Amino acid sequence: MSLRQKCKIIGNLNWMIIPGVICISLGAGAFATYISYFISLIKPDLVAGSIDIISVISSSEPGIMNVLLLVYFVVLSPMCQELVFRGLTLGFAERRMKFFSANLLQAILCGFFTMDLTQMIYYFLFGLVMGYIYYITENIVIPIVCNMLFCVTRLIFYDVSIIGSSLVTFFIIFFLAMAVTYLGVVLVKKSKIT
Repeated sequence: MSLRQKCKIIGNLNWMIIPGVICISLGAGAFATYISYFISLIKPDLVAGSIDIISVISSSEPGIMNVLLLVYFVVLSPMCQELVFRGLTLGFAERRMKFFSANLLQAILCGFFTMDLTQMIYYFLFGLVMGYIYYITENIVIPIVCNMLFCVTRLIFYDVSIIGSSLVTFFIIFFLAMAVTYLGVVLVKKSKIT
């Protein structure tokens, strides 16, 4: 038995799943925040009307309502999204079509479910990645944890101005976020023990 097989964590996955999930969550969270920020600079009226739970959590005083919103945003919403879109939708769609088409369908539905143009873009992209992660790992827990950490990252990166507001800084962080997300996908793919 090889060392890679001895280091199982979940089912047929090894320790490389942990840095993979962290990279995907950090990269995708920063990427999503920057997409929202970029759209707000180009077309502020698109994001002005959207109800953003992150801004409510970030700006309100500590209290029971804030704690409930935080639990909803970080725990309940990611669990429901993954179970509905990756677990059910992708699962049923894969019975009728190839994975690529099924993943595309569930990501489109995931994006439209937000009913907010800004969020549609990054939830569509995030849905594609989570669908692929679910397909690779054959385990719904991994996308759920990824989505939870994604939401925590969105809370951390909510105030983009703390990171930098120059155009050069924006593109450096934007492309770095895409690279970190890609690295995470590669690590998750390599974590599968064959």
